[in-house]
Parts: sequence; structure tokens; C-alpha cells
Amino acid sequence: MASASVQPTTFEDFLAWEQATDRRHEFIGNVAVMMAGGTRAHDRIQRNLLVRATARLAGSGCEPLGPDVIVRTGTGNGRYPDMTIDCGPFEPEALTASDPKAVFEILSDSTRGTDMLIKLRDYDATPSIHTYVLIEQTRRLVLVYARAASGSFSLRPTELREPEDAVTLPGTGLTLALGEIYDGIPLA
Repeated sequence: MASASVQPTTFEDFLAWEQATDRRHEFIGNVAVMMAGGTRAHDRIQRNLLVRATARLAGSGCEPLGPDVIVRTGTGNGRYPDMTIDCGPFEPEALTASDPKAVFEILSDSTRGTDMLIKLRDYDATPSIHTYVLIEQTRRLVLVYARAASGSFSLRPTELREPEDAVTLPGTGLTLALGEIYDGIPLA
């Protein structure tokens, strides 16, 4: 497919526009922004997340979605998290998550600032998302932002560093130990 030449101006236009392109984009401030590729470590961590979450969430009413399903944020942006836990109805033709409860982003040098600041704001503005998880690739460190009683994400994330530490997602029954997330990743 050739890349479409006219930039979309609404989220709905973006969804239709992107279906006609040969690259994946996020929708940020009413502009389509092309996404970069990832490393093999990124791919392995993402696969570890998806495989384990799929097995643990079977029959729960929630499912992990990979990076091909977009999350429409409360700021109006469209993001492709590395993994989304969605607890809404399954709609085979849907391009968006219907009821995202948690999103996971795997950090890289090129995305760190966006993931830790701008996407934090986007996901915080999305009331259905209760947990935002950031995962380092080159060292064992997972940052977990949880929605506080105030309704916003806590200002300070929980830092997980040990293999037995675990990400637990309330309301889903999903727990992922860092040893599982980093399985097969040589860490310095």
C-alpha cells in the first residue's frame, strides 16, 4: 500500500486514513505521527507480556491486546501501547480498545520522554485506565502508575526492581512478576 497523502483532522478520519497507509501512526494533536520500530529486547519483553497475560486472563472477560489496537485517550489522542488490558466487549472489526483498564509501554531512549510525560498525561485523562506500566529494556526496572482516590494517577510511581516483584492489576486478576516480564533478557 502507498502512504496516504492527506493528513486526517479528526480521530474518525485518522482511523480511516491509517487503514490506507503502509506505516503505523499515532494520532497526536489532530496530526498523524509515524511510529518507529523496536529492538529485539523490546519484542521479547512484549511477547513475554502478551503470552503470560493471555494465559492468565482466559475466561476473565478481559484480554491483552497487542500493539495493533489503538487506545483513544481522554485528550483526544490515539496511542498504540505495547500492551493494553481491555475488559470491554469483543468487536471483531473494531480498531480501538473498547474498555482499556491498563496500558504497558516498553521504554527506549527515543520514546522515554514521551512515554513518561506526554503519554502519562494522555492515559491519566482516560478514566477507564486504572494502571499505566512503564518497562525499562536494559535494566530491571518497572514503574507502575496507579489511579489514586483523587481520580488521577499517583504523582510518584511504584518502582519494581527484583525478579520476584510483581505488577498486579486490580479488577483483572492479572499479576506479572518481573522475572516473567524479563524472561530471556540478559540484564547487566
